[in-house]
Amino acid sequence: MEMQRKRPLVAVSEPLIERGTYDRHGRLAALLNERAVRLGLHLGHPAPLTPAEHKVLPGVPQITGVELLKYEQEYFEKYKHLIDLVLEDELEEVKTRFGKGKDSLAQLQKEGVVLTQLQGRIDKELFNEYSCKFTTEDEGELPFHKFNRGDMVMISLSHENPMTASIMDGHISEKSKTYISIVFNKPPSDLEKKLWRIDKSANRVTYDRMKTALEIFCNRSKNFKATCHLKELIVGHVTDYEAWASQPPTTLGDTKLEAVMPEDFDRWLLNDSQRETILFALRRRLALIQGPPGTGKTHTAVHLIKALVDINRKLQKKIPILCAGDTNVAIDNLMEKLSDQGISCLRVGKPVKIREELREMSIEGQSLKHSLWPKLLEHRRELSLLQAEQQQNGSSEDLDKEIQVHQRSVRKLEKTIRESVLRNTNVICATCIGCGDDLLKDRKFPVVVIDESTQATEPSSMCALVKHCEHLIMLGDHFQLPPTVTSERAKDQGLGLSLYQRMIDRGVATQMLQIQYRMHPMIAKFPNEQFYSGKIQNGIGGDGKTLPRGFTWPNTNVPIAFVQNYTMEEKSNASKSKSNRKEAMMVIKIVNQLLDCGEYGARQIGVLTPYSGQVKLINDMMEKKQGSRDAGGRYHHLNVQSIDGFQGREKEVIIFSTVRSNSKKKVGFLKDWRRLNVALTRAKSAVIVIGNRDTLENDENWKKYLQFIDENNCVAALTVGKKREKVRSQTEAGGAKRGQAEPPQDGQNKDDSNMEVIPEEDLLVPQFCPERG
Repeated sequence: MEMQRKRPLVAVSEPLIERGTYDRHGRLAALLNERAVRLGLHLGHPAPLTPAEHKVLPGVPQITGVELLKYEQEYFEKYKHLIDLVLEDELEEVKTRFGKGKDSLAQLQKEGVVLTQLQGRIDKELFNEYSCKFTTEDEGELPFHKFNRGDMVMISLSHENPMTASIMDGHISEKSKTYISIVFNKPPSDLEKKLWRIDKSANRVTYDRMKTALEIFCNRSKNFKATCHLKELIVGHVTDYEAWASQPPTTLGDTKLEAVMPEDFDRWLLNDSQRETILFALRRRLALIQGPPGTGKTHTAVHLIKALVDINRKLQKKIPILCAGDTNVAIDNLMEKLSDQGISCLRVGKPVKIREELREMSIEGQSLKHSLWPKLLEHRRELSLLQAEQQQNGSSEDLDKEIQVHQRSVRKLEKTIRESVLRNTNVICATCIGCGDDLLKDRKFPVVVIDESTQATEPSSMCALVKHCEHLIMLGDHFQLPPTVTSERAKDQGLGLSLYQRMIDRGVATQMLQIQYRMHPMIAKFPNEQFYSGKIQNGIGGDGKTLPRGFTWPNTNVPIAFVQNYTMEEKSNASKSKSNRKEAMMVIKIVNQLLDCGEYGARQIGVLTPYSGQVKLINDMMEKKQGSRDAGGRYHHLNVQSIDGFQGREKEVIIFSTVRSNSKKKVGFLKDWRRLNVALTRAKSAVIVIGNRDTLENDENWKKYLQFIDENNCVAALTVGKKREKVRSQTEAGGAKRGQAEPPQDGQNKDDSNMEVIPEEDLLVPQFCPERG
């Protein structure tokens, strides 16, 4: 793909616009002249604003058409280039895989990026989409693969090369050990008569929607006229970002906020921090809300939306509110809580990606209740019969005309029903990319709320903003993980920086929620002091709480433990990820002991690790006990997941396998302090960390965490595999730190030092519940 850009990108940490560069580029100058003439604007660089002018309109320079066009052009070129890089890298990866030919098919299978020789059948139809289930021929366990729910995939005949074969695109809606379900708009022909191949494909839908949003935002779309009233701020055409962002939202008009606030607002179930945050958001045209772990960010967002709905009612205005988020999980959680508050809302997106109990609130689910739905079904049935007749007997003039009449009737009825459903709903919920759905293309949303905005790339956020956004509220936490970007080139050049973070970097103020209700105070203590400067208060106490039974806690007053592991990490040739077998054994041992005591079930325990290789290893070891991961099995509801995939979630007990253990003391992407913050703040009642102290201490944040562990006497001993780590008495003096496992002596193998033999089979059978120390 030919590069659009002729000069280097501006670094994200620098201003988006390099002033004075435009006259050197004839192509850009010609474009600006052409657009300026078309818009009736005079050319030339505007004179800088005087201090007096800035005083009248703080932070908002007088808009001069040509100057704004330059900012638009720079912005468009930057982000268009970045999303092009993502698509190029994805397509190149697919092309490389397919171009390897039959000789490399075994390697691709080993890497888990392709499945072949699968049989298929239509499983169910849902809102005019078809879910097809693919299994092996004997319906046994699928080979190793890295396909996940939501992945865009393509299928082709098993014996053909997808580079030259006829392919169909779909997305994975469900998976288990024995099958993968893929949703198609139309099922493949002869599905049950042939064998199929599944490959991961590039996500063109995401790319196309981000590209369209950029074109609309920068006035380069011929088909859409919607725009964003925050354009000057976003492209950098302001002198003071905070002064511009703090202006009152135009949706209020001349009305004072106090005059339209809900009368019972002071009685809502909110703490002072949450109440102040809602008022902060309602008073500004751009509000950035920081929600540290457990501070009730979603709870605050729901009550914020409730306030906006009440304000609209008082203003006697019907101002649609668009609620967006980076993931389907985030939007489903928000919708569930909005529904609990009695707020009517509508979910836009593919029904198969929506939580089953919420599908009734989707546009498809609401369409089923419309008075015109039976008439639509009747026309669809008639159309289906006519098309079957045409396929069997051939075309005729009368038959073709009748088919066309029914097709027009179906399209008209579908549009009428959708428009009616959308028109009668004031709160629309969708993922950021889902906001680019054609269903919403002609609709205006002056108020936009984006949850988990720090996880969304700027172009994906743009999909929600280009529908006449006047008032933008973004919730997130830039101290947790940033957006996931698959292209390293795009990430290095700035795509990994969210709009939320970029606005902070430009000086826009944030409002932080300051009372956490999730974690035991001791669990919250280190993240609060290390990452949040001690600003977080505890809304719950730890007095009187008993520690989870089933694990020997080194300090009975602190629900934290660090378990030392000296075994070296491994790199999987298949998945190209890292794993640590001894740590996986430790994880299973701890899980078994917690489950055997019966205080917590599998749903209440979470296992986190930085590496997909370790996720697979732990799952594989659990599955050695037949049926343990199936419905009704011992580990069926146990969540084993990567840290990145667990952000925003919580469990009573978290077991954190760090994996890294090597002679070079490299910690890899564990050095990202935001990943450490996420991992340590998922637990409500207790957290157990497993790792190699020698390796982890090479990172400054981990070193401080291990100092915190020592200060609170939280180093634990654990029986694992065939050995048991020996731990010095905490009162014993010597070279090792208090409670720390003794390192191996010179000449000893780290894996064999200070161990006692125990039966290996103990790992996968129920254990007795040990007494707590």
